[in-house]
Amino acid sequence: ELEEQISAARRAYNAAVTDYNNSVDMFPTNMIASMFGFARKPLLQFEPESRQTPDAGALLNPS
Repeated sequence: ELEEQISAARRAYNAAVTDYNNSVDMFPTNMIASMFGFARKPLLQFEPESRQTPDAGALLNPS
């Protein structure tokens, strides 16, 4: 369930960033965006290694 919530939040963030980037790129808002320093933002991406499920037992009982 937690992974689903994280995935949904990532999708919502990326959708908002995509809308923002499209606005920054389109005429005439691109002229106003450049005047005020608005620039494209990167999408949220994770490396495959960081998406692995951690071993909770090892975290809670270090030996």
